[in-house]
Amino acid sequence: MIQKKLLEIQKENLYVKKDAKNPFYKSEYTSLDEILNTFSPILTEKGIVCFHSSSTEKSCIITTLYDIDSDTSISSEFPIFESNDPQKIGSTITYWKRYNLGQLLNITTEKDDDWNKASEKEKFTNVEFEKLKKHKNSYKNWKEAISKISKKYQLSVDMQKSILNLYMTNE
Repeated sequence: MIQKKLLEIQKENLYVKKDAKNPFYKSEYTSLDEILNTFSPILTEKGIVCFHSSSTEKSCIITTLYDIDSDTSISSEFPIFESNDPQKIGSTITYWKRYNLGQLLNITTEKDDDWNKASEKEKFTNVEFEKLKKHKNSYKNWKEAISKISKKYQLSVDMQKSILNLYMTNE
């Protein structure tokens, strides 16, 4: 069974170095290449095939380790979020392949979260708030405004209070 072979691999205590840097968050992480270069030889030796696929139904990336001797497998999957930015989609796919492998092989791939490019919302700033003041009637009330704005932007508690006050003063 694949679990026994994965235990044998864990007993090898293979080390993966943090060979890549995220300049935006000043963090280091283990690249997908480093994981594959470290683990592919032993996976091959043990008769385990690693492959990645995607599911359009689930909108996710799936990483599978398949044991050819026992015909058993283990998989990990993570969602791919919709985006019109191909760079963001590519970053997301690479990120989840790396995380899937880290999860399946029980290795730590980084200290800090470098997922930010693919998932982080832009902050709703005073500039956006001033625009909202001018187009306040675009939303029925403060609840709708906060609900719709928070889908696109990260809203601080103070900004939510400002939006609430904006709508409450004229209702």
